[in-house]
Amino acid sequence: MSFSQNLRQIASNIGPSDRPFLNAGRWIPCVLAALLLFLTSTAISTAAQMRPIRLQAAELSSHVNAHSNDLTADTISYGQADTGPEELFGRRPGASVDFHSESATENTAQRLDRHNEWREPLARRHADKAKAPDKNKKDDIDGDSDQFNWTGAMAQSFIFLGIQHSFRLTQSRTQRELGGPFFKDWVRSVKHLRGWDDGDSAPINYIAHPLQGGVTGRIFVNNSKIARDAKFGSSDYWESRLKAFVWSAAWSTQFELGPFSEASIGNVGLHMKNGKSPMAFVDLVITPTTGTGVVILEDAVDNYILKNWLERKFQSNSFVVKIFRSLLTPTTAFSNILRGKAPWKRNDR
Repeated sequence: MSFSQNLRQIASNIGPSDRPFLNAGRWIPCVLAALLLFLTSTAISTAAQMRPIRLQAAELSSHVNAHSNDLTADTISYGQADTGPEELFGRRPGASVDFHSESATENTAQRLDRHNEWREPLARRHADKAKAPDKNKKDDIDGDSDQFNWTGAMAQSFIFLGIQHSFRLTQSRTQRELGGPFFKDWVRSVKHLRGWDDGDSAPINYIAHPLQGGVTGRIFVNNSKIARDAKFGSSDYWESRLKAFVWSAAWSTQFELGPFSEASIGNVGLHMKNGKSPMAFVDLVITPTTGTGVVILEDAVDNYILKNWLERKFQSNSFVVKIFRSLLTPTTAFSNILRGKAPWKRNDR
């Protein structure tokens, strides 16, 4: 028996007898889509990790150049410090100076000031330069500049999307719909969008999807310094949460209908379920709206319960505080993991 026949025999044992899971016409488009998603996420993550290294290299080069430029002046200045009283007081050997005259006193004071200025340590001058803000510095992976950190937000969103689709691919109903023409079935699935009820249970529609929207909204907040630093209840806060809602709505629409969606990978909506179309409006509406509500609720819990009460009783880095931060703000904890931070991480403390 040839290798291809063996592979087909294994496929027929794994998948449904009528539509083998490993049939080439079924799984190749899905594999290509998953591969493209993986490569895109890897490229974005690599670029995000390399940016701080490039910034550090540029800063180090600037520091070395500044040091080399000051070296000549400092060498001369320290040499001038040992030239003797004649050079110091500004007179040539053999020349007479009236130290009681007003002009001589002023001249001497000026020369002493210049001399002390040259003796200022080089490290202190460089420290003052380091304190000055660099207007040309770009945002890093945490979005520490005032501009939105698109690199970090896209990388974290792709990672979250990959986790969800990896779980969906373990379901038999998703595996059954991986075959057939990829683009044609995707378009047919989207056309079946109708009604409100998609046939899923209430916990999935009204608990799981709001938590999903909370994670995507928190991804936006984590990558916007303005959104992170906005005081709870202020006008900046509500404006930033409105932007988080728009971000979550765009992400949810892509997850339901986009090229890397339930409609394209698994063709959700192509077949009726319990007499209803699985492609309905409930997820498109509930995910961003209630998800933004989850973000606001967790902000309130973090501000009034964790920060102003629990963290006053215990140290902010104590084990108790870390546990309650992770449990009481679950979408914040999960989004922290997506950006490579501890679940209990807080940027302001």
